[in-house]
Amino acid sequence: MRDGGGGGGRSGDPVLSQVQLSGLRWRVRMRCSSGAPLAAILHAEDKTAHPSPLCTMCAAGAHEDQVHVMTSCSRYDEARATMAAAVTMHWASETGRGLAAEQQRWQQWDGLTKAVWLLSTSLPLVTMSVNSYLHRVFTQRGAVVRARAAEAARKKREEAARATAAGVKPSEKRGKRPDPECRRQRRLSAKQAAGRGGRAAGGRGAKLARGGQGRGSRGSRGGKNRGRAGRGRGGGGRGDGGRARSGEESGSLLLSWLSGEAAPGGSAAGGRGGASA
Repeated sequence: MRDGGGGGGRSGDPVLSQVQLSGLRWRVRMRCSSGAPLAAILHAEDKTAHPSPLCTMCAAGAHEDQVHVMTSCSRYDEARATMAAAVTMHWASETGRGLAAEQQRWQQWDGLTKAVWLLSTSLPLVTMSVNSYLHRVFTQRGAVVRARAAEAARKKREEAARATAAGVKPSEKRGKRPDPECRRQRRLSAKQAAGRGGRAAGGRGAKLARGGQGRGSRGSRGGKNRGRAGRGRGGGGRGDGGRARSGEESGSLLLSWLSGEAAPGGSAAGGRGGASA
């Protein structure tokens, strides 16, 4: 840690110091396997949130761990070549064997050996190279992740805009089944609409039935009124006939009285009889 920070301080370059500090933090995280946003580390911590440990920065299909990032991921080949050159140059200056010999020695190491040595060395020049490499790696990786997230968000907005213009919800597109909650809401809406239609039809049927009953009761009352009127007229006819018969009987009694066949009253007949005698 002293070598990494001291290298930046001796240069007097504040930008270089920031690079060294950033790389130092990433080197500590890589050594502790904690806090580094690598797929294999995140997968080991939470398999549900991070289901795949594979590297998405290259097409190798390897686990994205410290060994892969430090030695083989093709996205960081340029930065790795710079780091490897610094390592071999330091070895050549220390051993005096020549740069070619030290490059051959570097190539003979396997990935695990390289990663462990690079993350644990305390050689000042090598440490500075490792810090610079890790700063470039995670800066580049963060830019790729942000660009992919922005592209995914843009595609999602375009898809939503097209679906809105077509009058179709994104979850109802052809070839994609709506989620269970959406299907449940659609079934519930259909049942509610059917219930409203049934209640409306029942209300109309009840109104029609009440109208028929009203018309029937009005017809019945009209028929009863007409029947009473007919009976009244018939009663009037019977009354006229009775009055006519009473007039005929009175006329016959008058004729009988005038002819002497009958007397209107007993006292009147007795008077006439006494007068005749």
